[in-house]
Amino acid sequence: MSVALDFGTATLKSLRNIDGQLKARSAPSVYAALPDSHSRRKLLEQLKIPSAVCEDNLVMMGQAAEEYARMFQTPCIPLLPDGRIPADDPPARQMIASLLHALLPEPVRPGELCSITLPGEPLTRQEEQETEFLKRLIRLQGYTPQPMSAGMAVVLAELVGDSFTGMGISLGASFTEISVAVHGVEIIRCCVPRGGNWIDEQLAVENEHYAWDSSGHQFLDTSRSREWKEQWGGSLQKPRTRDEKLLVRLYEELIGHAAGKVSAALSKSRRAAEIRGKLAVAVTGGPTHIGGFDEFFARCLAQHDLPLDTERIRPAAQSAYTVARGLLIQAELETGTAASARRAA
Repeated sequence: MSVALDFGTATLKSLRNIDGQLKARSAPSVYAALPDSHSRRKLLEQLKIPSAVCEDNLVMMGQAAEEYARMFQTPCIPLLPDGRIPADDPPARQMIASLLHALLPEPVRPGELCSITLPGEPLTRQEEQETEFLKRLIRLQGYTPQPMSAGMAVVLAELVGDSFTGMGISLGASFTEISVAVHGVEIIRCCVPRGGNWIDEQLAVENEHYAWDSSGHQFLDTSRSREWKEQWGGSLQKPRTRDEKLLVRLYEELIGHAAGKVSAALSKSRRAAEIRGKLAVAVTGGPTHIGGFDEFFARCLAQHDLPLDTERIRPAAQSAYTVARGLLIQAELETGTAASARRAA
Protein backbone atom coordinates (compact mmCIF):
# COMPACT_ATOMS: atom_id res chain seq x y z
CA MET A 1 0.00 0.00 0.00
CA SER A 2 1.03 3.62 -0.46
CA VAL A 3 -0.27 7.11 0.26
CA ALA A 4 0.02 10.58 -1.27
CA LEU A 5 0.38 13.83 0.68
CA ASP A 6 -0.14 17.13 -1.12
CA PHE A 7 1.35 19.64 1.29
CA GLY A 8 -0.33 22.74 -0.14
CA THR A 9 -0.16 26.27 1.21
CA ALA A 10 -3.96 26.56 1.40
CA THR A 11 -4.95 22.95 2.07
CA LEU A 12 -3.23 19.77 3.18
CA LYS A 13 -4.57 16.70 1.34
CA SER A 14 -3.92 12.98 1.55
CA LEU A 15 -5.07 10.28 -0.85
CA ARG A 16 -4.90 6.51 -0.52
CA ASN A 17 -6.02 3.55 -2.61
CA ILE A 18 -7.78 0.96 -0.44
CA ASP A 19 -9.03 -2.08 -2.38
CA GLY A 20 -9.55 -0.01 -5.51
CA GLN A 21 -11.32 2.83 -3.69
CA LEU A 22 -9.66 6.23 -3.36
CA LYS A 23 -9.90 7.57 0.19
CA ALA A 24 -9.27 11.30 0.59
CA ARG A 25 -8.68 13.48 3.63
CA SER A 26 -8.06 17.22 3.76
CA ALA A 27 -7.61 20.12 6.18
CA PRO A 28 -7.11 23.86 5.60
CA SER A 29 -3.53 24.75 6.53
CA VAL A 30 -4.50 27.65 8.80
CA TYR A 31 -5.04 28.36 12.46
CA ALA A 32 -6.67 31.09 14.55
CA ALA A 33 -5.54 32.20 18.00
CA LEU A 34 -7.73 33.67 20.75
CA PRO A 35 -6.51 35.12 24.06
CA ASP A 36 -7.04 32.41 26.67
CA SER A 37 -9.79 32.99 29.21
CA HIS A 38 -12.28 30.90 31.16
CA SER A 39 -15.24 32.43 29.31
CA ARG A 40 -13.74 31.69 25.88
CA ARG A 41 -12.90 28.11 26.87
CA LYS A 42 -16.48 27.62 28.04
CA LEU A 43 -17.89 29.12 24.84
CA LEU A 44 -15.73 26.91 22.61
CA GLU A 45 -16.76 23.90 24.64
CA GLN A 46 -20.47 24.77 24.41
CA LEU A 47 -20.20 25.25 20.64
CA LYS A 48 -18.20 22.00 20.36
CA ILE A 49 -15.39 23.77 18.53
CA PRO A 50 -12.13 21.79 18.80
CA SER A 51 -9.27 23.84 20.21
CA ALA A 52 -5.97 23.50 22.04
CA VAL A 53 -4.11 25.61 24.59
CA CYS A 54 -0.87 27.02 23.23
CA GLU A 55 1.10 29.35 25.52
CA ASP A 56 -1.41 32.12 26.41
CA ASN A 57 -3.80 31.41 23.55
CA LEU A 58 -6.63 29.12 22.59
CA VAL A 59 -5.92 27.79 19.12
CA MET A 60 -8.36 26.53 16.49
CA MET A 61 -6.80 24.57 13.63
CA GLY A 62 -7.77 23.64 10.10
CA GLN A 63 -11.49 23.53 9.36
CA ALA A 64 -12.44 24.93 12.76
CA ALA A 65 -10.25 28.00 12.22
CA GLU A 66 -11.62 28.59 8.74
CA GLU A 67 -15.23 28.33 9.91
CA TYR A 68 -15.11 30.30 13.16
CA ALA A 69 -12.27 32.84 12.91
CA ARG A 70 -14.53 35.59 11.61
CA MET A 71 -17.09 34.97 14.35
CA PHE A 72 -14.38 35.52 16.97
CA GLN A 73 -12.99 38.57 15.12
CA THR A 74 -9.57 37.04 14.65
CA PRO A 75 -7.65 36.44 11.42
CA CYS A 76 -6.87 33.03 9.98
CA ILE A 77 -3.08 32.66 10.13
CA PRO A 78 -1.37 30.47 7.52
CA LEU A 79 0.62 27.55 8.89
CA LEU A 80 2.84 27.97 5.84
CA PRO A 81 3.50 31.71 5.45
CA ASP A 82 4.58 32.35 1.86
CA GLY A 83 4.40 28.60 1.36
CA ARG A 84 7.24 27.84 3.78
CA ILE A 85 7.39 25.86 7.01
CA PRO A 86 8.16 28.45 9.75
CA ALA A 87 11.59 27.89 11.28
CA ASP A 88 11.09 30.12 14.34
CA ASP A 89 7.52 29.23 15.29
CA PRO A 90 7.46 26.04 17.43
CA PRO A 91 3.66 26.20 18.03
CA ALA A 92 3.03 26.32 14.27
CA ARG A 93 5.27 23.30 13.78
CA GLN A 94 3.36 21.44 16.47
CA MET A 95 0.09 22.24 14.70
CA ILE A 96 1.51 21.00 11.38
CA ALA A 97 2.47 17.75 13.11
CA SER A 98 -1.07 17.43 14.55
CA LEU A 99 -2.72 17.94 11.17
CA LEU A 100 -0.39 15.44 9.50
CA HIS A 101 -1.24 12.89 12.18
CA ALA A 102 -4.93 13.34 11.36
CA LEU A 103 -4.37 13.13 7.59
CA LEU A 104 -2.07 10.12 7.40
CA PRO A 105 -3.66 6.78 8.34
CA GLU A 106 -1.66 4.08 10.07
CA PRO A 107 0.51 2.28 7.50
CA VAL A 108 -0.33 -1.36 6.84
CA ARG A 109 3.39 -2.12 6.98
CA PRO A 110 6.22 -0.02 8.43
CA GLY A 111 8.08 1.90 5.76
CA GLU A 112 5.22 2.21 3.27
CA LEU A 113 5.85 4.83 0.61
CA CYS A 114 4.41 8.34 1.08
CA SER A 115 4.79 10.45 -2.04
CA ILE A 116 4.80 14.13 -1.07
CA THR A 117 4.97 17.55 -2.64
CA LEU A 118 5.87 20.84 -1.01
CA PRO A 119 4.95 24.34 -2.21
CA GLY A 120 7.78 25.71 -4.35
CA GLU A 121 11.22 24.17 -4.49
CA PRO A 122 13.95 24.25 -1.79
CA LEU A 123 16.63 26.64 -3.00
CA THR A 124 18.42 27.57 0.22
CA ARG A 125 19.87 25.66 3.14
CA GLN A 126 17.03 26.92 5.34
CA GLU A 127 14.41 25.65 2.90
CA GLU A 128 16.15 22.27 2.68
CA GLN A 129 15.95 22.06 6.48
CA GLU A 130 12.21 22.78 6.26
CA THR A 131 11.85 19.87 3.84
CA GLU A 132 13.77 17.63 6.22
CA PHE A 133 11.44 18.61 9.07
CA LEU A 134 8.44 17.41 7.07
CA LYS A 135 10.20 14.19 6.05
CA ARG A 136 10.99 13.52 9.70
CA LEU A 137 7.32 13.91 10.64
CA ILE A 138 6.34 11.45 7.92
CA ARG A 139 8.93 8.92 9.08
CA LEU A 140 7.55 9.20 12.61
CA GLN A 141 4.17 8.19 11.16
CA GLY A 142 5.77 4.99 9.84
CA TYR A 143 6.17 5.99 6.19
CA THR A 144 9.11 6.48 3.82
CA PRO A 145 8.80 9.96 2.23
CA GLN A 146 9.39 10.45 -1.49
CA PRO A 147 9.27 14.08 -2.71
CA MET A 148 7.99 15.11 -6.14
CA SER A 149 7.22 18.46 -7.76
CA ALA A 150 3.59 19.52 -8.14
CA GLY A 151 4.03 20.07 -11.88
CA MET A 152 5.32 16.54 -12.39
CA ALA A 153 2.41 15.18 -10.37
CA VAL A 154 0.03 16.93 -12.79
CA VAL A 155 1.81 15.24 -15.72
CA LEU A 156 1.36 11.80 -14.13
CA ALA A 157 -2.29 12.46 -13.26
CA GLU A 158 -3.43 13.94 -16.57
CA LEU A 159 -1.09 12.97 -19.43
CA VAL A 160 -1.18 9.17 -19.41
CA GLY A 161 -2.61 9.22 -22.97
CA ASP A 162 0.41 11.24 -24.07
CA SER A 163 2.91 8.75 -22.61
CA PHE A 164 3.52 11.16 -19.72
CA THR A 165 5.06 13.65 -22.14
CA GLY A 166 4.05 17.29 -21.89
CA MET A 167 3.74 20.25 -19.55
CA GLY A 168 2.08 20.07 -16.14
CA ILE A 169 1.11 23.30 -14.41
CA SER A 170 -0.13 23.73 -10.84
CA LEU A 171 -1.67 27.12 -10.02
CA GLY A 172 -1.30 27.02 -6.25
CA ALA A 173 -1.97 29.44 -3.43
CA SER A 174 1.63 30.60 -2.94
CA PHE A 175 3.41 29.24 -6.00
CA THR A 176 2.84 28.56 -9.67
CA GLU A 177 4.77 25.41 -10.55
CA ILE A 178 5.54 24.10 -14.03
CA SER A 179 7.21 20.88 -15.13
CA VAL A 180 8.00 19.58 -18.61
CA ALA A 181 8.42 15.82 -18.89
CA VAL A 182 9.46 13.37 -21.60
CA HIS A 183 8.13 9.82 -21.14
CA GLY A 184 7.70 10.32 -17.41
CA VAL A 185 11.10 11.94 -16.85
CA GLU A 186 11.08 15.55 -15.63
CA ILE A 187 13.44 17.60 -17.79
CA ILE A 188 12.45 21.09 -16.65
CA ARG A 189 11.06 22.43 -13.39
CA CYS A 190 10.14 26.09 -12.90
CA CYS A 191 8.57 27.85 -9.95
CA VAL A 192 7.10 31.34 -9.63
CA PRO A 193 6.64 32.52 -6.01
CA ARG A 194 3.17 33.90 -6.70
CA GLY A 195 -0.25 32.32 -6.73
CA GLY A 196 -3.82 32.74 -5.59
CA ASN A 197 -2.85 34.37 -2.29
CA TRP A 198 -0.97 37.13 -4.12
CA ILE A 199 -4.02 37.83 -6.28
CA ASP A 200 -6.27 37.92 -3.21
CA GLU A 201 -3.92 40.41 -1.55
CA GLN A 202 -3.86 42.71 -4.59
CA LEU A 203 -7.66 42.68 -4.79
CA ALA A 204 -7.98 43.36 -1.06
CA VAL A 205 -5.53 46.28 -1.17
CA GLU A 206 -7.25 47.78 -4.22
CA ASN A 207 -10.66 47.57 -2.53
CA GLU A 208 -9.35 48.55 0.93
CA HIS A 209 -10.67 45.38 2.53
CA TYR A 210 -9.49 45.67 6.12
CA ALA A 211 -10.85 44.19 9.34
CA TRP A 212 -10.07 44.54 13.04
CA ASP A 213 -9.42 41.79 15.54
CA SER A 214 -10.85 41.64 19.06
CA SER A 215 -7.89 43.71 20.33
CA GLY A 216 -8.52 46.51 17.83
CA HIS A 217 -5.61 45.69 15.51
CA GLN A 218 -6.23 46.20 11.80
CA PHE A 219 -5.38 43.48 9.26
CA LEU A 220 -5.83 42.97 5.53
CA ASP A 221 -8.97 40.88 5.03
CA THR A 222 -8.12 38.74 2.01
CA SER A 223 -10.98 36.33 2.73
CA ARG A 224 -13.50 38.69 1.12
CA SER A 225 -11.46 38.84 -2.10
CA ARG A 226 -10.97 35.08 -2.13
CA GLU A 227 -14.69 34.41 -1.64
CA TRP A 228 -15.62 36.85 -4.42
CA LYS A 229 -13.06 35.31 -6.78
CA GLU A 230 -14.21 31.74 -6.07
CA GLN A 231 -17.91 32.59 -6.44
CA TRP A 232 -17.54 34.80 -9.52
CA GLY A 233 -19.64 33.44 -12.37
CA GLY A 234 -18.19 35.59 -15.16
CA SER A 235 -15.59 34.90 -17.85
CA LEU A 236 -11.91 35.80 -18.01
CA GLN A 237 -12.53 36.49 -21.70
CA LYS A 238 -15.22 39.10 -20.98
CA PRO A 239 -14.44 41.10 -17.83
CA ARG A 240 -17.02 43.80 -17.17
CA THR A 241 -16.49 45.50 -13.83
CA ARG A 242 -13.39 47.19 -12.41
CA ASP A 243 -12.68 44.21 -10.14
CA GLU A 244 -13.11 41.73 -12.98
CA LYS A 245 -10.70 43.66 -15.20
CA LEU A 246 -8.18 43.85 -12.36
CA LEU A 247 -8.50 40.09 -11.83
CA VAL A 248 -7.77 39.47 -15.52
CA ARG A 249 -4.71 41.75 -15.43
CA LEU A 250 -3.37 39.95 -12.36
CA TYR A 251 -3.77 36.53 -13.97
CA GLU A 252 -2.14 37.83 -17.15
CA GLU A 253 0.83 39.01 -15.12
CA LEU A 254 1.10 35.74 -13.21
CA ILE A 255 0.83 33.48 -16.27
CA GLY A 256 3.15 35.74 -18.25
CA HIS A 257 5.82 35.52 -15.57
CA ALA A 258 5.51 31.73 -15.53
CA ALA A 259 5.61 31.47 -19.34
CA GLY A 260 8.76 33.59 -19.43
CA LYS A 261 10.49 31.24 -16.99
CA VAL A 262 9.47 28.17 -18.97
CA SER A 263 10.63 29.71 -22.24
CA ALA A 264 14.05 30.54 -20.78
CA ALA A 265 14.44 27.05 -19.31
CA LEU A 266 13.38 25.29 -22.52
CA SER A 267 15.80 27.31 -24.63
CA LYS A 268 18.65 26.05 -22.42
CA SER A 269 17.53 22.42 -22.21
CA ARG A 270 19.24 19.88 -24.45
CA ARG A 271 16.44 17.39 -23.91
CA ALA A 272 13.74 19.75 -25.21
CA ALA A 273 14.64 18.53 -28.71
CA GLU A 274 13.26 15.10 -27.76
CA ILE A 275 9.71 16.47 -27.81
CA ARG A 276 8.08 15.82 -31.18
CA GLY A 277 4.93 17.51 -32.42
CA LYS A 278 2.69 19.62 -30.24
CA LEU A 279 3.21 19.66 -26.49
CA ALA A 280 0.29 18.54 -24.33
CA VAL A 281 -0.47 21.02 -21.53
CA ALA A 282 -2.42 20.07 -18.39
CA VAL A 283 -3.35 22.67 -15.78
CA THR A 284 -4.79 22.34 -12.29
CA GLY A 285 -5.75 24.85 -9.61
CA GLY A 286 -8.60 27.12 -8.59
CA PRO A 287 -8.53 29.41 -11.67
CA THR A 288 -9.29 26.49 -14.00
CA HIS A 289 -12.90 26.61 -12.80
CA ILE A 290 -13.39 30.21 -13.94
CA GLY A 291 -15.33 30.71 -17.17
CA GLY A 292 -13.22 31.15 -20.31
CA PHE A 293 -10.07 29.84 -18.62
CA ASP A 294 -8.98 27.54 -21.48
CA GLU A 295 -9.00 30.28 -24.12
CA PHE A 296 -7.60 32.86 -21.71
CA PHE A 297 -4.67 30.67 -20.67
CA ALA A 298 -3.89 29.73 -24.29
CA ARG A 299 -3.89 33.40 -25.26
CA CYS A 300 -1.51 34.28 -22.41
CA LEU A 301 0.89 31.51 -23.46
CA ALA A 302 0.72 32.59 -27.11
CA GLN A 303 1.90 36.07 -26.16
CA HIS A 304 5.21 34.54 -25.05
CA ASP A 305 7.38 32.82 -27.62
CA LEU A 306 7.71 29.33 -26.20
CA PRO A 307 10.22 27.32 -28.26
CA LEU A 308 7.59 24.55 -28.59
CA ASP A 309 4.10 24.31 -30.05
CA THR A 310 1.42 23.65 -27.45
CA GLU A 311 -1.90 21.87 -27.79
CA ARG A 312 -5.25 23.05 -26.50
CA ILE A 313 -5.07 23.66 -22.76
CA ARG A 314 -6.53 20.80 -20.70
CA PRO A 315 -7.85 21.83 -17.30
CA ALA A 316 -7.86 18.90 -14.88
CA ALA A 317 -11.34 17.45 -14.39
CA GLN A 318 -10.92 16.85 -10.63
CA SER A 319 -8.74 19.83 -9.85
CA ALA A 320 -8.85 19.63 -6.05
CA TYR A 321 -7.00 16.31 -5.93
CA THR A 322 -5.09 16.33 -9.23
CA VAL A 323 -1.69 16.75 -7.59
CA ALA A 324 -2.51 14.11 -4.97
CA ARG A 325 -3.58 11.67 -7.71
CA GLY A 326 -0.29 12.17 -9.52
CA LEU A 327 1.62 11.60 -6.30
CA LEU A 328 -0.33 8.40 -5.64
CA ILE A 329 0.41 7.14 -9.16
CA GLN A 330 4.11 7.69 -8.55
CA ALA A 331 3.98 5.97 -5.15
CA GLU A 332 2.15 2.94 -6.55
CA LEU A 333 4.52 2.70 -9.52
CA GLU A 334 7.49 2.74 -7.16
CA THR A 335 5.85 0.22 -4.84
CA GLY A 336 5.11 -2.10 -7.77
CA THR A 337 8.66 -1.80 -9.10
CA ALA A 338 10.12 -2.60 -5.69
CA ALA A 339 7.82 -5.62 -5.31
CA SER A 340 8.84 -6.93 -8.74
CA ALA A 341 12.49 -6.53 -7.86
CA ARG A 342 12.00 -8.48 -4.63
CA ARG A 343 10.25 -11.32 -6.48
CA ALA A 344 13.00 -11.44 -9.10
CA ALA A 345 15.64 -11.66 -6.36
